[in-house]
Amino acid sequence: MKYLYFFISLLSIPLHGTGQNLVPNPGFEEIFQCPQTFNNNISNKKIAPHWNSPSNGTPDLYNKCSKGEMGTHNLTGVTEPYKGDGFAGLILWEGNNGFREYLQVRLLQPLQKGELYNISFRYKLASYSQYSIDRIGFSLQDTNTLYKYSHNIPHATYERIKDKAFDPQSGSWELLEMEYVAKGNEKYLTIGNFSDNKNTKSFSLANINTSEPLLKTSAYYYIDEVYISPKYISTQKSTDQLSSEMEIIPNPGVYVFQNVQFNYDSHILLPVSYEDLDIVVLTMENHPNWTITIIGYTDSNGSTKYNLDLSAKRAETVKDYLVSKGINPKRIQSYGLGKTKPLTFENDEESQKKNRRVEFIFIENKTPKSQN
Repeated sequence: MKYLYFFISLLSIPLHGTGQNLVPNPGFEEIFQCPQTFNNNISNKKIAPHWNSPSNGTPDLYNKCSKGEMGTHNLTGVTEPYKGDGFAGLILWEGNNGFREYLQVRLLQPLQKGELYNISFRYKLASYSQYSIDRIGFSLQDTNTLYKYSHNIPHATYERIKDKAFDPQSGSWELLEMEYVAKGNEKYLTIGNFSDNKNTKSFSLANINTSEPLLKTSAYYYIDEVYISPKYISTQKSTDQLSSEMEIIPNPGVYVFQNVQFNYDSHILLPVSYEDLDIVVLTMENHPNWTITIIGYTDSNGSTKYNLDLSAKRAETVKDYLVSKGINPKRIQSYGLGKTKPLTFENDEESQKKNRRVEFIFIENKTPKSQN
C-alpha cells in the first residue's frame, strides 16, 4: 500500500519537473495585502506567507494588484512576473557598504539524505538598477539562523557565477537550475548573493538614470518561481546488455525514461523509444505481481483541452506497445495530464521535445494479476 499512497499523493499536490515542489508559495502569489511601497519592516520579518528575511535586509514584494509603485511598472523597473501575478525583489550587491538582502523560506518537508533534488528559480536584473553582478546563489540549512546585520551572510550551498557581470541575458528572466544530493534534514532555503564585494564582479550601467538613491550604488534583482523537487530515477540501458534473468527495475516507484519521446503534435513514438520500452516489458515480465500506470504529457503549445487529449493518446500508444509485447492489458492503466507538468520551461525545440514524454508508475500488488 505504501506505493499506492505515494502515487496518490503525487497527483494531489503541486508538481514541477518530476516531483512535488517543496517550496510553499513559490511564485509569491499569496500575499498578506497588496504591496504599496518598499518593505520597511525591521529585520527577520515575513514579507509574504512563508517568506521572510534572515538578516537586516528588507526584500520587497511586487504584485499586479498594485496600481502604483509596486506593480509591474514600479520604482525599480518595468517587468511582468515570470509567471502569475507576484514576484519579489532584493539587493544582491551594494558598492559602498556591502549591503545585502536575502529571501528565506521553510520547506514543506526536510530533504532526505542521499536523495537527488531538482532546484531552480528565475531571476531578473531590474531595468532601473545602476549595476549588474556576476552571481546569485542559494543556501540549504537545517536551521533558520537569523543574522542581525545587513552585509553578506555565509554558508552558500551553490552560487551561479557567470563569465561576465553583464551579458546578453541580463535584464531577461534567467534560470538558475541544478541537481542537488541532500546531506539530510535541510529545511530552510535562502536565496541571495553570499559573496562579499571583493569576490563579486559588478558592472556599471552608465546609461541607466534612476531617481532611487539606493539603486545608484546597487544591483537590484527580481525573483520568481522557486522550486525544489525530488528527481525520479531515469534509465537509458539498452536491452542488449540485459537478460530476462535480471531485475531491470528492482523497486516500485515513479520512473522517467529519457528516450521515450514523440514528434511535435503527434502521438507516434520516435524510434529511439523502443529500447527503453523493452526495458519496461522486461521489468513487467520479471515482476508478475506489479501493475503499471502510464501518464502522458505534451509540450506547452496548444490549448489545455487539446493537450489533454493528445497526452492521453500518447499514453495509450505506449500501452498498446506493451500489450503487443505480451503484457496483459489488465495490468496497465494509462491517461494524460497535458502540459501541466513540464520538465523544462525553455522554448527551443530540444527542450520542448523533453516535455513530450510519458512517466511510468510501477505498483507492487500482493497477489499477482497475471504471469504477463
